[in-house]
Parts: sequence; C-alpha cells; structure tokens
Amino acid sequence: MDPFALQDEARRNTGRLVALAVIAVVAVVAAVAFVFACGTWIIDCFVIEEKIVQFSSFIASPTVIAVSLLVSILIVLIGFLVKMDDLTSAESLMKSVGAERVFRSKLNGNDADSLARLRLFNVCEEMSISSSVSMPSVWVLPRALDVNAFVAGQDPESSAICVTDCALRYLERDELQGLVAHEFSHILNGDMRLNFRLLMLIAGVTAYNRLGKGMLGIVGSRLDSSESDDHSSGGFRLPRGGRGGGGGGKGGGAIAVIILVYIATAVLLWLVGAVGVFFARLIQCAVSRQREYLADASAAQFTRNPEALASVLRLSMLVNSGRSAFGAWRNDIAHMLFNEGERMFFSTHPPVADRIKRLSPSLPATEEQLMARVNRIRAERKRAYESRVAASAKSAVRKAAVDGSAAGNLPLAFVSRLRSPGGAGSVLVQMLRGREPDGLGYMPTRAQKRRLVTRCVIAIRDTETTPARKKWVDTITALAQEDGEIDSFEFMLIASARRYLRQPRAVRMVPAPSLAPKASKVIATVASFGSDPEGGYRAAESKLSLIPTPLPPMPPPYDDAMEFLDSLSELEALPPLAKREFLFGVSATVAQDGVVTDEEADYVAAVADAIGAYGWTQVQTGSTSRY
Repeated sequence: MDPFALQDEARRNTGRLVALAVIAVVAVVAAVAFVFACGTWIIDCFVIEEKIVQFSSFIASPTVIAVSLLVSILIVLIGFLVKMDDLTSAESLMKSVGAERVFRSKLNGNDADSLARLRLFNVCEEMSISSSVSMPSVWVLPRALDVNAFVAGQDPESSAICVTDCALRYLERDELQGLVAHEFSHILNGDMRLNFRLLMLIAGVTAYNRLGKGMLGIVGSRLDSSESDDHSSGGFRLPRGGRGGGGGGKGGGAIAVIILVYIATAVLLWLVGAVGVFFARLIQCAVSRQREYLADASAAQFTRNPEALASVLRLSMLVNSGRSAFGAWRNDIAHMLFNEGERMFFSTHPPVADRIKRLSPSLPATEEQLMARVNRIRAERKRAYESRVAASAKSAVRKAAVDGSAAGNLPLAFVSRLRSPGGAGSVLVQMLRGREPDGLGYMPTRAQKRRLVTRCVIAIRDTETTPARKKWVDTITALAQEDGEIDSFEFMLIASARRYLRQPRAVRMVPAPSLAPKASKVIATVASFGSDPEGGYRAAESKLSLIPTPLPPMPPPYDDAMEFLDSLSELEALPPLAKREFLFGVSATVAQDGVVTDEEADYVAAVADAIGAYGWTQVQTGSTSRY
C-alpha cells in the first residue's frame, strides 16, 4: 500500500465534504429565515397594516432580510453553545465514560494489569516521538468488552487517549502500536477539532427541530388547559366574533391569524430542522469515514507495519460483543472510536473489511489464528478467576472454622448454585415468598438479602438470552404483586431486576435542573416513609448543588409503586455527578431522624439501582432494623 497516496485522497474527499456541510447548514439557515419572513409578511398584511402588501417587495426589504437572518443565526448559536457546554474538555469526557488515568509513577506492581498499563504508556511515548505529537494523557477504560480506543481534545496539548482494558488483554505489542498510532494520527491531523466543529453545526441545526417541537408542545398544552377550563366559570377562551362584540370580531380574527402563523412556523421549523439534521448527519458520517481512512494510512506510515493494524481490525471483529462500554456517551463519541461497529445508516466508520483491504490487500486470512489466541486468553482468565474463587472460598472456610460460626459466610454449594440462572432465580422466588433459600441453612438478614438480590440478577443477566431476561423481569414483578401490594423488599427487587435484566438502551443525559421537579417528587416519596416527612424532605437540600435548591414545597408522594419506578427510570438521564449527589440527598432524607430502618435502606437501594448509581453509597440501618 502507498500510505501517502491514501492520505492525499482522504484529505481531498474531506475538503469536499466539509464544503458540502457548510453549504447544507447555510441552506437550512436561509430556509428558516425565509419561514420567519413569510410569517412576518402574513402578520403585517392581516394584523398590522390590514392590507395586502406585495410579497416580493416585502421579502426583499433589507430590514426583513437582516432581522430574519439574525433570528435564524441566533438560534443556531444557542444550539451550538448548549452542546459546547456538554463537551467541555478531554479530561471531563474521560471521567464521564468511567475511564481511569494511567500515571507511570504509580505503575510499580508486577501484576498483569500494571504490566499491561506500563506497556501502553511506553507505546504512547514511542508514538509521540514517531509522530512528533505532544504526549497526551493516557487513560484505560476498565471492564470493557470491546477492543477499542479513542482520543479527545481540541488540540494536541490538551488531548487524551483512552484504550479499553480488553484491548490491553488481547493485543500483542506491535498490534497495540498500530492501534495507538491510529489514535495519534487523529491528533496530528486535527480530526478531533474538525469533528467537534461538525458536531456543533449539527447541534445548531438541531435547535430548529427542537424549537419547532417545543412550540407545538406549548400549543398542545394550551389546548388541553382550554378544554378543561370550558367546564369552569373563569377559564381562558379565545375571543369570538359576533354582533355586539364591540370590535371583538376584528380582534378575534387578528388572534386567529397570529395563532395560525405560530402553528405553521412551528411545523415548518420542525420539518426544516429534521431535514437539515438528516443531511448534516449524513455528511458528518461521510467526513468521519474519510478521516478513519486517513488515520489508518497515517498509522501505517508511523509504524511501517500496516499488517499489525489490519490484525487489530480483524481481532476487534472477533472480540467485540456489541454491548456499549461508554453508556450514554456512546452516540457523542461514536465518531472518535477506533471501531464503532457496523451500522446500516449513519455509519461513522468505513466497513472493517474495506479498511483491512486497504491496509493489507495480500494478507492471508488469519482469523483462525486470532480466534485461537482469543480462546487461549479467555481460558487463562477463566482459570485465574476460578483459582481466585477457590482461594477465597478456602479463606472463608478457614475464617468460619476460627470464628466457630458460619452464619456470615455462604456455603460453597449455595454459591455454586447462584451461578446458574435457574438456581439464582429460585433463590429470588424463595426470598419473595419469605422463605429460607434452599441450601443456605439460615434465614438471611435484610442487608444480606439485598446483596443476594444483586448477585442473583447479575448471574441471570450474564447467562440468559434477552427474551429470557425479559421473562424473568415479568415473573418477578408478577410475584411481587400477587398479594395486591408491594413492600420495600419487593420494590427493591423489582428495581434491581429492571436495571440489570432489561435490554440495554442508550440514555442521553439531560441537564439536572430540567429533572428537578421529578427529583423533588421522588425525594418526597422516600421522605414519606419516615417519621418526619417534611424534615426528611428538607434534609436532602444540604447534599444538592447541581439540582437547584431550595426544593419546591413538598409535593404529594407517589401512591403507586410501578409509577414510582417509572419516575425513577426517568432520572437515569441525570449526569453522573448529579446522580451521585441525588443519591446522597436521598440517603440524607432517610437518615434525618437518626434512625434508618430496613425499609428505608431498601428504598435507597432501589433508587440507586433504578437511576444507575448503585455502588456509590451504602446506608447503614439503625437500632430499629429488624435483622
């Protein structure tokens, strides 16, 4: 392959596509300005002047053109700034997706993870020298199931590179060099800055679509309130024309024209915005595909080993599971990833087979060798895991023998049973029925039940198919509801099952202030279970900062458990730090009276599971706990 020819071709194609994107955005801005000008003409003719003004002369007025364009451009700028606020820096993005920073000074261990991270750091330093790019900060994404990587940052000095720990496990050193060289190429070629600007343009065009939908939503809510007010004595009604109206017919006609213009403008904004976003997204994806070709070619130039990068692509096809390791940020960073996966529409990456063919057209098929390596590594990890489990079990047995009591340890046969979906499911059913789980030998405390619930649903998640997991959720919900009410433990179990066993879905984060009404109602519901509801509700304010305080007057709590769970699911869209402080607020609510009951601890655990904040806090029950 000729990497320099491929780079020139990718740069030429990128230039054409960027010019096309700018033209598309300018066309959308002009179309929206035309919509505003048309609405202004109609209002001027039928409301202000009350006479028909020639459309061509009105629309060609410099004042009308300037004002319409100014309003249209202002909307784009607002959408641009809102999106820019979401992606502030490379470091904040890395922390948001859950990556861990790698520091050479802290890599002193001889364990496999430390050695793998040290190798990554060394390879990054080598690529920094080879590409003459400033050394970025190095991050690793733990517990990832994909061979993947990405870079973030608007310039080389503030850039950061993230590699999944799955890539560190499966890639040999020359392959890791190819992967890192590919990401360094993005930094060198300014791809992050280019993609960021394209993303901002799309965000600006999306603002039209959102504005149109928001305007239509206002009309819908006004109509709903008008219908309900028709049955009252003082409701809002539109003026109606008629005799003896004292000019009411004229006023009613003017208001009718304004409403029609308002609705037509909203619909057109929604349509123009939707069309603009569709084409802008297509162009952005096309640009991203060309930059991937450019990065592949540049990586081959840096390493002089295109076969290694081709091998990484083949390996990623074999290993990648399709399950997102980036949570709600997946759509925003899809164009940054080394391999985003195959998509039918809006694909930000070229087909993997095409990338492999460009890198190494004559390389024979090596999938069998790569799969053998994957199976070997997986077998080694499985043996290591089983060895750790066996050592932990022996340690627990020895500790139980020393203590003279096995009440705090799970029997080995019981632990083995929890690894199968049938065994884990039967334990959940027995706890729902209030019975002692078979093989445990004692009735677990409420805190132990909460730990067993998490362990069981994770075992079901990791071994069952998607339809089977959904069936388990339905079964657990039905069993909890069979006596006509749902207690705190059943509520916590349903929340845990819905969190772990439902089909994975992308959740786009929204600003915390917009979810403040929902959050306050959830806090009020949890506070209602305590001895001082109002005091518990206000106690949460001391832990909140991203969610505006003071909280509004205490709203009525939810009286339906499933409605409460659905409301909690909506709070999954909170940003990570807002989730954390919200959970701290709920914990402060239940602890306000100085005593945390088992029921309150169950509800806090349910809130943590439902919003995806589990593991961030632990609530200790007090003296009234029924252990």
